Amino acid sequence: MSVTLTVAVVGLALGGCGELKPAFDHRLVLEVRQETPGSPEESAATMSHVRHTLELRLNAFGAARYRVRPDTVPTRLVVETTALSPTQLERLERLLTTPARLSLCLAHPEATPNASREKILEEFGGRLPDGFILVPMGKPALSVPNVETEYIPGPHEPVVIRKEQKGEVALAVPETAADNQYMLLSVVPFITGRDITDARPIKDYFGNPAIALTFNEAGGERMGRVTEANIGRIAAIVLDGRCLSAPVIKTRIPSEAQILGQFSQGEAEILAMALRTSALPEWVEVLVVEREK
Repeated sequence: MSVTLTVAVVGLALGGCGELKPAFDHRLVLEVRQETPGSPEESAATMSHVRHTLELRLNAFGAARYRVRPDTVPTRLVVETTALSPTQLERLERLLTTPARLSLCLAHPEATPNASREKILEEFGGRLPDGFILVPMGKPALSVPNVETEYIPGPHEPVVIRKEQKGEVALAVPETAADNQYMLLSVVPFITGRDITDARPIKDYFGNPAIALTFNEAGGERMGRVTEANIGRIAAIVLDGRCLSAPVIKTRIPSEAQILGQFSQGEAEILAMALRTSALPEWVEVLVVEREK
């Protein structure tokens, strides 16, 4: 079942002299579209999942006061918040709409890492081995906007148009390796976002922004068992359908790990918030249809 979120952002003006101020200063309208509609029960479960995820992320963001409520349209939710700066509002919007689907997967031991699709297929006689899929290297569209921004849906994730100067438009698409590189990974991850109990932005050994992950008891036990049994193999970190990194397992890894992906500080902060709350439903695309300030 495919799901699309359409977001309309409306800033409510404060009342003038003699007018009452609204209870909230900003309103975001989120529409949940299902490309393949399920049963009424499945649709209700999807709406409940999205609403719960939004509430968790608003808490993580530290919104002073907010409300998530159904809209008059059954497929929409309304998020209302108190006053935020334009930058804060854009960061919050990105937090609420980032899928944040994370998984750790073992790479095929006989496939060339960071190779083209054609090369990997050639290595296996034109047919991928059962239980493995090709995942592109690179970073998904995570840019946390600090300028006037418009989001339009791409084939798999949002494409971001950033209007940095009048008359100039820069297009930021999901980052992929220059040589169109892929990893051949197991379709069954050994760690998913459900195993994460905490995610926080940190600095790596070189002082670059990174994300530290802490796993629950079951996830930590599985992480230790899998890494101990596969020393010398590649374990790929996959975020929203793209392989951020593919390090070689050198030792047993217990209950903690780090994500290194050439993030900006803002990206690391927003992604950490999203990861320690909950992922949005599968195949989510986000489109900002309106913004009034």
